[in-house]
Amino acid sequence: KTALAWGCPFALYWELYCNEIKDGRHRGFWLINDQNQKQPFYFTLQSYYQQARNFLAEYATTQHTPPTQETFAQTSSQWL
Repeated sequence: KTALAWGCPFALYWELYCNEIKDGRHRGFWLINDQNQKQPFYFTLQSYYQQARNFLAEYATTQHTPPTQETFAQTSSQWL
């Protein structure tokens, strides 16, 4: 939400799988853990991107133009 409010339409989550091990233990920076289990934030992002795709497709169909960055940010912040 902070990135969208700031005006950044995209934010990158760096770790899909954890590649940082400290003292023989995974540090927990992942969307999919070392047991190949998708973590809750994985599903948050999955839902967000699906809603974004649906919104953009519907908006383009009804408005015949892509939404402005402001419109997208206002709408998409509700999905998080």
